[in-house]
Amino acid sequence: MIAIFDIGGPLLAYNLLRAHGFSPVAALVLSGVLPAVGVVSGIVRRRRADAVGILVLAGIVVGAILGLVSRNPKLVLDEGSVGTAVFGLLCLGSLATARPLMYRMALEFIGHDSPQGREFTGLWQYDEFRHVFRVITIVWGVAYLAEAAARVVIVQCTPAGTALAVSKFLPYAVAALLVAWNIGYGRQQKRKGEALAAEYANASEGEHPMTSSEHAGQRILGTLGSADGVGVVRVQDRVDASIDAVWSALTDPVRLGHWLGEVQGDLRLGGEYQARFFSSGWEGTGRVEACEQPRHLLVRTRQSGKTVDQFIEATLTADGGQTVLVWEERGMPVAYVSAYGAGIQVHVEDLGAYLAGRGRCDADARWAQLHPAYQELAADVG
Repeated sequence: MIAIFDIGGPLLAYNLLRAHGFSPVAALVLSGVLPAVGVVSGIVRRRRADAVGILVLAGIVVGAILGLVSRNPKLVLDEGSVGTAVFGLLCLGSLATARPLMYRMALEFIGHDSPQGREFTGLWQYDEFRHVFRVITIVWGVAYLAEAAARVVIVQCTPAGTALAVSKFLPYAVAALLVAWNIGYGRQQKRKGEALAAEYANASEGEHPMTSSEHAGQRILGTLGSADGVGVVRVQDRVDASIDAVWSALTDPVRLGHWLGEVQGDLRLGGEYQARFFSSGWEGTGRVEACEQPRHLLVRTRQSGKTVDQFIEATLTADGGQTVLVWEERGMPVAYVSAYGAGIQVHVEDLGAYLAGRGRCDADARWAQLHPAYQELAADVG
C-alpha cells in the first residue's frame, strides 16, 4: 500500500501527466491525490484519525493551494517539509511537558488499557526509563528537523521530478535509520540495566531488598489522575514480605502504630475508627467499606473539620515471597494531587521499611524530595 499510495503511484502519475503536457504544478498537485487517498482510507479503515495522518493530509492540501495560487512547483514540493518540521518541533517542545511525545506515541501504540500498556505506564516511575524516552524524543526531533531542512535544499536546487522522487524516498530512509538506532539504543540500555541489576544483586547478597526511601532515591511510584471532578492518586510498589504480613501491617492497629499513625476503633467490615497519621499530621475518622482478607481493603475517610469524604483502597497480590501493593486514594481536590502523591508514597515507603525492620523516614525531607516530580505528573491532570 505504501508503494502504491506514497511512492510509486505519485512518481508514475507525475511522469505520465508531464508526458501528456501537464504543467509541473498541475502534475504535482494531481499526483498528490494518491497520498491523500491513502491517508483518508487509513482513517476510514481504523475508524479514527491519528495526528500524523491529519498532519500529512493538511500539508498536501496547503501545498496544493499554494502551488495553484503561485504557480510555483517548489511550493507544492515544500509541503512535505512543513509537516516534518512541525513533528520535529513537537518532539522537542514536548520535553518541557510531563511526558515526551515519543513516550506518548509508544503508549498509544501499545494501548493504555492493555496489560503491556499498564506495565509500560508503571515503568515511568524510574529515572532511567524517563531518561531513555527523553533521549529518544530529542534524537527523533533533531532528525526530523534535519530532514525538513534537507528537503527544502533539495527542492530549491534540483528539478521538480528529481525533488519529487527524493521527497518520496527520503522520509522512509530517515524513519528506517531512526528505527534501527532505536533498536540499538534500546538493546544498549537493556544491557546497561541488566548489568546494574547484577551489580546490585552481588552487592546486596544476603540482605533484604530495600523498598523504603533508603533505596528508592528518585523512584516515583505513583500516577495521578482525576475522575468526576476529584483527584485520584495511585501508588504501586513491590514489598519484600508475604501477603499475610502486609495485610496484618495494614489492618492491625498495633502494627499500624509502628509506621502509619495512631488508629483506634474497629477495623473489621463496617467498623469505624479514629486516626492520626504521623507523616502528614492528618486527623479524622473512617469506616471500613470492604474487607476481603488478605487482598482488598477499602475505607471511607473524613478529615476533622471537613464535610467531604475520601476513599483509601489497598489491593494486595502475592508474587512469590513478595507482595505487590497498590494504594489508591480518591476524593481530594484536583489541585492537591501532587501533594497527596508525594505523601502517599512516603506512607508506602514507610510500610516497606517497617516490614524490612527499619524505621520511618524523615517525612518532611522525603516529601520535599518527591514533590517536584509529582508536580510534573500533575501538569497532565485536568
